[in-house]
Amino acid sequence: MIDKIGRSIEKALNIFSFETFVFYFAIAFLSLLIEWMAVGWEKSSLKKLVAFKKTVRTDFILFLLNAFKLYDLVTIVLSFGICHFITFLIHETIHLDLIVEIKNYYAELFILFMVSDIKTYFAHYLLHRTPSLWQLHEFHHSATEMCLFTRYRDHFVERALRRLLDIIPVVILGSTIQTYLIIQIVLEAHKLLVHSNIKSDWGLLGKYLIVSPAAHMIHHSNQPEHYDKNFGNTLIIWDRLFGTYHAPEPVEEMGIPNNNYNKKGFVWDTLLSLKNFKNSLFSKKNPTN
Repeated sequence: MIDKIGRSIEKALNIFSFETFVFYFAIAFLSLLIEWMAVGWEKSSLKKLVAFKKTVRTDFILFLLNAFKLYDLVTIVLSFGICHFITFLIHETIHLDLIVEIKNYYAELFILFMVSDIKTYFAHYLLHRTPSLWQLHEFHHSATEMCLFTRYRDHFVERALRRLLDIIPVVILGSTIQTYLIIQIVLEAHKLLVHSNIKSDWGLLGKYLIVSPAAHMIHHSNQPEHYDKNFGNTLIIWDRLFGTYHAPEPVEEMGIPNNNYNKKGFVWDTLLSLKNFKNSLFSKKNPTN
């Protein structure tokens, strides 16, 4: 067990991977190109990167931390490695591996994807509806402009806590199946594009099946009628099924009420969110969203 823990720590400290670097930058370049062709230079994330306002600066810094595999290292430090250690222990002690009962590869892939996507939906729901967790997640929603790289705007401690939910489908179903690289590329590009400046609702596909940029724009809206809507990660069907769907419509303003972020820089914003989270944990009166 100690040897396994040591190898796990060593893996986490392996902070640069050329393959990971290429993966992030290649998909980012492709997505930036698609957005540019769809909306033009004036509304593109590329132009926002050139202007480099503080809100976009934070998004880009987090993108670089992910691309250079530094994000997980910071996550471990800020969370004292507690969540990583718990998920490691769970992974090593619980092995239901129910997916092995299914002999068809494509059926396995479909089931793993559906379970993972609905898990992400409920995790996202909890981040909004649990006051303490919202103090971390509002960091993501503090972006006042949509940029492709807003996709990476997650607080380190939030990502650590989400590992506790991410391990659930793994211990129940197993993790022996490997997804095709092309599927990983498509899913990552989708996450970038729904944070883009493309305002398309993708027609019937976006209405009934896949989260569209217009639907996710509703989720980032600062208008009260849009709060806690469109939690879906890849599929919009969960929002329709559980009553959290809101049809796309014009969004006047992005961000959160009384926004104290994007003023003093990335480090300040990270610590501010962490401070709010700590205060809400020990507060007798929970803050409201």
